[in-house]
Amino acid sequence: MPLAVEFPPHSAEWTFFIAAVVLLAGPVVAERLRLPGLVGIVIGGTIVGPFVLDWIEREGIVASLGELGLLFLMFLAGLELDLDDFQRNRKPALSFGALTFSIPFILGLLLVLPFGYGLATAALYGSLWASHTLVSYPIVQERRLTRHRAVGMAAGGTVITDTLALFVLAVVVGSVESDDRSGIILLKLVLGLVVLAVYCAVLLPRIGRWSLAHLGSGAVPTFLFLLAALTSSALVADRVGLEGIVGAFFGGLALNRLVASAHAATKESFEFVGAALLVPFFLLSTGMLLDPRQFTDGRVLVLAGASLAIVFAGKATASYVSGRLNSFGMSEIRLVFGLTVAQAAATLAAVTIGTEVGIFDDNLLSATLVVVLVTVIVSSVVTRTAARAVDSTAAP
Repeated sequence: MPLAVEFPPHSAEWTFFIAAVVLLAGPVVAERLRLPGLVGIVIGGTIVGPFVLDWIEREGIVASLGELGLLFLMFLAGLELDLDDFQRNRKPALSFGALTFSIPFILGLLLVLPFGYGLATAALYGSLWASHTLVSYPIVQERRLTRHRAVGMAAGGTVITDTLALFVLAVVVGSVESDDRSGIILLKLVLGLVVLAVYCAVLLPRIGRWSLAHLGSGAVPTFLFLLAALTSSALVADRVGLEGIVGAFFGGLALNRLVASAHAATKESFEFVGAALLVPFFLLSTGMLLDPRQFTDGRVLVLAGASLAIVFAGKATASYVSGRLNSFGMSEIRLVFGLTVAQAAATLAAVTIGTEVGIFDDNLLSATLVVVLVTVIVSSVVTRTAARAVDSTAAP
């Protein structure tokens, strides 16, 4: 009697095998095509997901690790922001942060209202383009430009934009999931932010110093403390009515200087787990949400094209105006634009949550992912050419 072989098999071993192949091969293929590695993982997730090959299910292992990867991504975003740079460049960072948030936010909000979406959807969609991710920051690190004033302004503006974007996310999701009046919702969110700020800014660093002093400062104890800090910050945020990613981001900011003073190998071991497993699983799970047939939908293409125009116009205007106010040259302005045009961490986080709670539909999700992929590519190209120009100008 022949054995019945199920394909694809529904087992943890199969899921991890397929995931490992995608996480390994996706970036390699993408980079050979001169695309960022994350593009390969997202596209790989689409291929093995339910709308193409249907080899693995998103629910279960992939979704759980993807959710943890999302928290990890936002925690690292806060952890790796240079707060000393923000202090040194506080004035230009504040003005740039206000511009680079408000211009794309207003344009994005106005874009989707004519398509029949409500104000909550429009506000959250606008906040997607207000934030940005410093995906091309390694390029300026290679050029040793991290202390350059243009880089400092871009990095400082990231603190402003991502914080404001996450606040919009908290307000919109809170208003959708609650039946309370708007004033009560806002009051609850403000009180929740106060509780979260006290936990992250006051308690968490003290717990961290005690943990490193009494439980050990080696790689394993530090890794476990950071994992506990990440998840506890997300849990506190969730308990006070905020999204977990808000808590993860604030937790990373709160431990920024403490972790910076830790042993380099210890920090690298923590980041390695995120870079090798958790964040890629988030990108994989995001790709599995995509139905390729939607990219032939005229509505999606119009939304994506208009959204790209908003991102480019908004970030370019903010970079130019802020740069001129601070006497930047054109190569420095291009460097600020290149660093801040990429839509990745906060954008992917917000669009994933917005889709899961029903604020975004598949059209907005697909349009957003098109923008993410294009802007990451543009950011890498512009930052590299601008950094080369700034470096040659600064050279004796």
